Amino acid sequence: MKYGVLVDGEFEERNTFNMEAKGFTYPLMGREGTYDHYVMKEINRSYGRLDVEGHIVLDVGANIGCFSCWALQHNASHVIALEPEINNFRMLQLNTSLTEPNWKSSPTLCTTLVFTAARADRAFCT
Repeated sequence: MKYGVLVDGEFEERNTFNMEAKGFTYPLMGREGTYDHYVMKEINRSYGRLDVEGHIVLDVGANIGCFSCWALQHNASHVIALEPEINNFRMLQLNTSLTEPNWKSSPTLCTTLVFTAARADRAFCT
């Protein structure tokens, strides 16, 4: 699969790279020439004191999944991530699938708009 961004309404492919940041257990994938790594670093600075353990987290405008992955890595019981832009959505799917193999990810009926991720050891129905 190709990963990239929209530039003036046209798809532009970008190389991906591993990103690491404080507060994250696992690296995420980002796209070169974007703010992806900045966003990842900002998640812990902005939300690092939130207690999400055991809670359901709603990530509206999930972008590439930095906050969603952070919440899952901090033991949120469920994360519901919504991202309408298809290129960000693909990165969101990639990042949540790479973060930990035993997490269960299930795109819903409207796959380009909604992505739900739940821990594999918990029941979750859409």
